[in-house]
Amino acid sequence: METGVTNAELGLLVRWLRGLRDWSQVELAATAGLDASSIVRYESGQTRPSPRALERIAAAVGLPLPWVDAVLLPVLRTACAAIAHPTVPATLSDDDAGDLQRIVDSLDRALVAAGRLALTSVASCALAPAVTPAQAREAMPDPSPHDRAAVTGLWAQLASRPAAERRRMVETSPEFHGWALVERLCHESEEAASDSAALALELAELALLVAALTPGTEPWRSRLLGYAFAFLANARRVGNDLDGAEEALASAWRLWQAGAAAPG
Repeated sequence: METGVTNAELGLLVRWLRGLRDWSQVELAATAGLDASSIVRYESGQTRPSPRALERIAAAVGLPLPWVDAVLLPVLRTACAAIAHPTVPATLSDDDAGDLQRIVDSLDRALVAAGRLALTSVASCALAPAVTPAQAREAMPDPSPHDRAAVTGLWAQLASRPAAERRRMVETSPEFHGWALVERLCHESEEAASDSAALALELAELALLVAALTPGTEPWRSRLLGYAFAFLANARRVGNDLDGAEEALASAWRLWQAGAAAPG
């Protein structure tokens, strides 16, 4: 999650994600494995959700957190700014205030509708036994020679930059949105695991972000996301985050199976 995001913006994000499924706060909490009181505090802005809580919430509605962070959150922040600083007089009549509230409500409904459309880009299905990084690597087709040649230069650009800049480059440059780079980042994460659990995790999370931003057919993209989640699970395991590793493995298999089962 990018820095500078306010509690109010994160609260709106949680409420929006919940609205994608038409769930109550209790339903979202039960699905995400959280307390209903926590959801209430998140949405009101009283409490800032942790990255793990946000990941649970996003996964519950069927969206990977890196995709939410890179694609949905900027839209929400813009909407929050528009609502907080509307171009209206400082003093409103009752009628004017009612009109403004209707505009805000309409914007909120439009954002939820857009988010529901976004759900069609990420496949999900019932949990199944976990997939390992080795199984994921074996099942992925080899990149073409062009993909493999291009990714060497892309990785060289990323490898020489600090983590925050690497993420910014991936978020803003379509040239980094390719499945061969996902494979390379996953490989680099696995290689780094023996020396630095933190670097292994950073690279695995970056691979997941690239997978979320890579265009393609939805079944294929679902498998690509599943592939990246398998290596995220490995990085978390190395960092002794066993619960997080288990969650990532479940996501890996769920997405992989959903992609494999879908036509096309």
